[in-house]
Amino acid sequence: MIDCRAMRGLIPTMSQLRQGALRKWDVRQKLAPVYERSLPDAWNDLDQLRNTTKLLHFTSLEMQPWHPEEGREYKPHTDPMAVGLWEEYERMMLDTHFTNRDARHAD
Repeated sequence: MIDCRAMRGLIPTMSQLRQGALRKWDVRQKLAPVYERSLPDAWNDLDQLRNTTKLLHFTSLEMQPWHPEEGREYKPHTDPMAVGLWEEYERMMLDTHFTNRDARHAD
């Protein structure tokens, strides 16, 4: 969980990040004193599907299964089970013709 009020002034703007003013690790160090890990790691498993995973976060852009940027070179993801899960949900979405628009208008 993140206390947004405590983060004010600590989180760099996108332009600062794009300019390379801060690296990801610099930001993490700045945030460490106010960052509270109150949720178990299973709620943010990074790139690996486990029996305890609640939320799977594909963190490495070059290994994301959906290849969002044309012309970018992608590597195979290191966890075939995680990719399989993503592909299963993608098939379900395509089979039902579910779109972001549907999600915005869901009751």
